[in-house]
Amino acid sequence: MKDELQQAILAGEAEVEGDDEDLDLDEHPITLPSGRVLDEAGAEAYGREVADRAARLRGRPSLTGPGEHSPKITARVTPALKQQIAELAEREGRRPADWCATRWRSTSPATADRRPTTRHTVPMQQQTRPAWQVAALATGVFVALLWAIEVVDVAASHRLDGWGIRPRDGEGLLGILAAPLLHGGWGHLSANTVPALVLGFLTLATGLVRGLVATAIVWLLGGFAVWLVAGGGSVHIGASGLIFGWIAYLAVQGFVDRKPWEIVLGLGVLVVYGGVLWGVLPGTPGVSWQGHLFGALAGVVAAFAVRERRA
Repeated sequence: MKDELQQAILAGEAEVEGDDEDLDLDEHPITLPSGRVLDEAGAEAYGREVADRAARLRGRPSLTGPGEHSPKITARVTPALKQQIAELAEREGRRPADWCATRWRSTSPATADRRPTTRHTVPMQQQTRPAWQVAALATGVFVALLWAIEVVDVAASHRLDGWGIRPRDGEGLLGILAAPLLHGGWGHLSANTVPALVLGFLTLATGLVRGLVATAIVWLLGGFAVWLVAGGGSVHIGASGLIFGWIAYLAVQGFVDRKPWEIVLGLGVLVVYGGVLWGVLPGTPGVSWQGHLFGALAGVVAAFAVRERRA
């Protein structure tokens, strides 16, 4: 129990008084604010109160009666013990106070019957992937889904293409969700694959949550505008609207956020893909210029919608 009291001191649950080298309960009894003195024999009973204090702080059932409380204790601790705890905590990649609190909790009567016999601590940085890896994985899965859907579409003699956006048709509203996933053949899909990989990755890598929200805005707002404005009797499919939206979003977000590195990134995107923006103009038969135009406009809207708020 003396070891628990030492850990309580280091965890901040007890106050240290004096500069003695040892925490010897017989030679230096622990004196409570109430005047109660704990020798070696009394420490066992008071240790239960200390454990109960930890249980209540963590929302666990109390070991003492209702309304009782355990006051802070005043005790002495050896500097060598502090150094030892600091080294053990550093070895596990934790703060000394957190390490002490865990050790204290693990030996308390409230949790002794529920503890595993061993504990393995994994540093937090090993439990989560870097943002760029998540962005790459998500983009890769999306493009793989496009190819899988096209395989099914080809096997079904392109019947899925009818699920695209049909302007001002009630059923065609569902095409807003389906259109970016459908393509008019392998050539159409191949032309969109590399831009989707590059631009989708960059959109998510500059901010995963912001990128997902921006993608949703381009997907839904751009699709709805096509449904509302495009000529009747047509069907609009393809991820081109998303691609144009990502180009516009990446080109604008740096200026909106006032971040130099995002501005440089946006200019780089314009250098590589800016030429395709001519596709927002009508003129090529069979190409949904409305999807390109409203996708790009939705990308600009998305850049403002997810901009970083400044205090």
